[in-house]
Parts: sequence; C-alpha cells; structure tokens
Amino acid sequence: MKQRSTRRQAAALIGGALVGAVIGVALARASDGAAGRLMPMPASLLLALFVYLLCILIHEIGHLAAGALAGFRPLLLIAGPLRLERSNGRTAASLNRSVSLAGGLAICTPVGVHDLRRRTMVMAAGGPLASLVFGVQCLAIWMAVSQAIAGGPGAASAVSVMLLFGGVVSLGIGMLTLLPMRAGGFYSDGARILRLMRQDEETEREVALMALTGL
Repeated sequence: MKQRSTRRQAAALIGGALVGAVIGVALARASDGAAGRLMPMPASLLLALFVYLLCILIHEIGHLAAGALAGFRPLLLIAGPLRLERSNGRTAASLNRSVSLAGGLAICTPVGVHDLRRRTMVMAAGGPLASLVFGVQCLAIWMAVSQAIAGGPGAASAVSVMLLFGGVVSLGIGMLTLLPMRAGGFYSDGARILRLMRQDEETEREVALMALTGL
C-alpha cells in the first residue's frame, strides 16, 4: 500500500513537471517565434523545468524564513533534486534520492514552547505567501517588460515568457497549497493551518508533540 502511494506521488510530481514544462514551451512558441528559433525544444523544456523547480524552492524557503521569524530552527529543505540538511551547526548539500519528496519539503524544529500554536501557523503560512508574492512579482515584471522587448532578440523573448510561466506556476502553487487537503500522508499548508485553528484534543496532541520534538 505504501509502495503504491509512493508511486502515485512520483507520478503526480513527474506529471506536474512535464505539464508545467509543456505549458512553458507552448507559451514560448506562441509568444514569439524568435524565442523558438533561438531555443530548440529540449532547451526550452529544460528551462521550463528549471523555473518550475525554482518555484518549488521559493515556496520551501518561504516556510523556513517564516519559521525563523517565528522562532524555529531550520533542519531540512528539499526541492526537486536538491537536499539541504543542517546538523551540528553545519549545512550540507546533497542529492535528493526520494522521488516522493521531490515536490518540496521544509522541516523546522521549535526553539522554546511558548505560543507554539500561533508560531507554527506562521511557519505554515510562509510557503504559500512566498509563492503568491513571487508569482505576483514575476507577472508584474513581465507586464512591465513584455511590451518593451516585443519583437526583440530571441533571448529577451525567452526571458519574458519564463517570467510569465514562473508567475503562473508560482501563483498556482500558492493557491493549491492553501487548499485544505491531504496527500500521501502529508497535510497541505491550508489543512495544517485549519487544524491548528481548531481547539480540540487532536490539535493539542499535535502541538504537544512539536513541543517535545523541540525540547
């Protein structure tokens, strides 16, 4: 059963990456023929995949940044093939070999147990907020420069399209992770925030477990 769930997660991740890459290439081809002539299809796919993974990285960094502001110590960040793990005061980079975690993961441990429920909600909201802000910024820059570089060199057109693609993907990640749902044993950010807002025994146990982990 667990193996089947891992396969579904891997299929969803790979499918999402491929769909995102295809959308990025389609935007590039439709936006400006010069970009398509300058960048062949394999290069366009790789660039779109890079932007997709960058959007995931921004989301997870948002969790760590919000966690740091709320008094959490960062332990682990995974985004695609990148794995950053902090141990004994040192941060080590390595290759993420777990396909089921390639969609992004950020883990922090609380420093102290004061106001832990609210602090955890801040950490959980950091990822979607970072995605939404990054998406809006990408689209704002795209709107500002798209007219100026219309009909320009293929490289400029490719940058414009990737800004559009990154903005759409990042906004999509931000809104999707705010939806209250559960997949593969993980709660979405929106579901976790709602759980922490509830005043019930299950939530109290979860908060107590985080406190014990921090201690």
